[in-house]
Amino acid sequence: MNETLENLVDLVIPVYNEAHVLEGSLRRLLTHMAYCRDFQWRILLVNNGSIDNTGEIARRLGDELP
Repeated sequence: MNETLENLVDLVIPVYNEAHVLEGSLRRLLTHMAYCRDFQWRILLVNNGSIDNTGEIARRLGDELP
């Protein structure tokens, strides 16, 4: 197996109306993931039709954060 794929970790996080906590939660998660230097990782947010601005916040953070 390709070494890159062996060291790849996907974090899939379902979100629904999480605008009030999403940014803080993701920033804390990124702080913790900084210690995981043995892996390449990505965070996948799955928005299930939120009626607040969860989607807009997720898109902005995707552009803004590493």
